[in-house]
Amino acid sequence: MEEAGRYSILSRSEAEERLAAGDFLPNGSDVTGAQAAALAVDPETLACVRLVYPNGRAAWLVPCWEFVVDTGAAPLGEDCDQTLHQYESFCVPAVDLAAVEGYGG
Repeated sequence: MEEAGRYSILSRSEAEERLAAGDFLPNGSDVTGAQAAALAVDPETLACVRLVYPNGRAAWLVPCWEFVVDTGAAPLGEDCDQTLHQYESFCVPAVDLAAVEGYGG
């Protein structure tokens, strides 16, 4: 794999701002950027934050801030354990993709 260049990594607070603006990789969730950001800054719902390279078949390996948040009780039905919670992951690119030469988005 060929290196595309060296770029500055966004700070966690910059990533939180982008998350709030809805600037995160699609994950199939119904949660909006503003809702995800509110969950990500609340210590009660934020499960973890880490810098990762998401798995997948992307042509580019882009570092991302991954925010894993507790989105509440899992909709399991009456016969199931109602204390189980659902978690979602929101990945915010940790570099400014507009600055990456040749990146097609």
